[in-house]
Amino acid sequence: MRAAWAEAGLSRLLIHCDDSALILQAITACFESGHDLYVAHTSLSDEQVEAICQEQGVQRVIKAREDWRDVALGQANASPTEGRLFT
Repeated sequence: MRAAWAEAGLSRLLIHCDDSALILQAITACFESGHDLYVAHTSLSDEQVEAICQEQGVQRVIKAREDWRDVALGQANASPTEGRLFT
């Protein structure tokens, strides 16, 4: 995960799934690499997730191991990442 994220130039990610193993793997990868991770409850709609991405500058949404999408950067929160976890 970390290598792929670094290669893609990502710094902020959001995970929107109920796969606990994948969530823990993402948390660990972000902690070790300094990426910021937003954990979104699966009850949130795609529109709500998109709003979070735009507001917080999230670059990739992870929905499953092989199901992710890159999003256009929002205007807000251009601060450097610090390996933070947001829920």
